[in-house]
Amino acid sequence: MAAQVAERRRHRRVELPAAHVDVSGQTAGNARSVSGWTRNVSLAGCSATMPASFPWRSGDAVSCTVTVSDTQSKHFPFVRLVASGYVVRVQPTAPHGRRGSDRPATGAEAGSVAEPGERQAHDLDVAIAFSDIVPLATTSGF
Repeated sequence: MAAQVAERRRHRRVELPAAHVDVSGQTAGNARSVSGWTRNVSLAGCSATMPASFPWRSGDAVSCTVTVSDTQSKHFPFVRLVASGYVVRVQPTAPHGRRGSDRPATGAEAGSVAEPGERQAHDLDVAIAFSDIVPLATTSGF
């Protein structure tokens, strides 16, 4: 008899490995902004690949803008989300991705995040929880 796993999340998580995410906030009294790519998104937060220059740590308050491409908008109810929240986790990215299915990265310069599907040894896996979210531009047919 197979065991059933109960879903713990309140909001459905959607795999969106190429949605663009901009994260901004204060660090050492200065405003900063860093861009990366999401791996998945829900109305509760996102998981993203960010460059090693990502200046925030777990617990730090940030603002996020997630922009979903036209081809992926059929999987998510919004084309763009603006949210405030906090960093939950920051950890080094495995060179070939967590599942080993991502191809090795090539050619991205240090300090920038690789294109979706490419991972650099210097990239970071970042989880961000949303505490306040404003969906912009809803999609039809979700």
